[in-house]
Amino acid sequence: MRTLPFLFLLFVPCLSVAAPVLIGDASFEGNNLDPGSWSTNLSPEWQETGGPSNGAGFEEYIAGFAADGNDHIGMNSGHAIWQDLGETYQANTIYTLTISAGNRAGQTNGGNQTNYILTAPSGTIFASSSFDASTIPAGTFSDAPDLIFDTASNPAAVGQTIRILLSGAGPGRSHFDHIRLDATSNEPDGSATLSNLPATDINPTSARLSGTVTDIGEGPLRSLFSTGRAMAARIPHLGIRRSIFQGPGPTSIPTS
Repeated sequence: MRTLPFLFLLFVPCLSVAAPVLIGDASFEGNNLDPGSWSTNLSPEWQETGGPSNGAGFEEYIAGFAADGNDHIGMNSGHAIWQDLGETYQANTIYTLTISAGNRAGQTNGGNQTNYILTAPSGTIFASSSFDASTIPAGTFSDAPDLIFDTASNPAAVGQTIRILLSGAGPGRSHFDHIRLDATSNEPDGSATLSNLPATDINPTSARLSGTVTDIGEGPLRSLFSTGRAMAARIPHLGIRRSIFQGPGPTSIPTS
């Protein structure tokens, strides 16, 4: 079997990474409660229907009943709490809201609606979801399905303050904990467009393969790799036009 030494280019594009968005008292640990105690004061981070300390929403410490830390939020059906974050919705961004919902024995009934919503102070709802916490084992918390909002689907959101709204509906109470929001840019990754050139210097035992960068894309160049020695390297935004790498003998293309 004969092999052909070859030349190649590998371009590694920029990858979008989810970044957490800061949420105040996201796991409801701010009141430093003792086991078995509760507080109806959810401020200053969270606001609620009917104003603070109205009794329909409460932070409580039930030993073993939490998703993160010790405390969680419980609320009566028809109640809501919300937080306006210190960030605005950004263009071309995907937001992922994750909440943990709890099934408290004797309080969470079939048909429960543990609601989680991405909205704004204007009241416009951009995305919402509901989870029946009675479907998980009693005495436990579990992450509800992620709520995803892509601002490209509703550009009117861009520039508005992000508001997270949590509410309870249906029979019984709803319980929330460990609220998380991630933001991921969905702009083009800026990858370069590569074009292979026809093989040259073809003979019975070898051939020369090469290519060009026809479009450098919108993102920065991350890296160029070769398993062999560089023959030339030219990238357009550096005043460079072409990239060619030659691989060593062991890295080869079988010809028969």
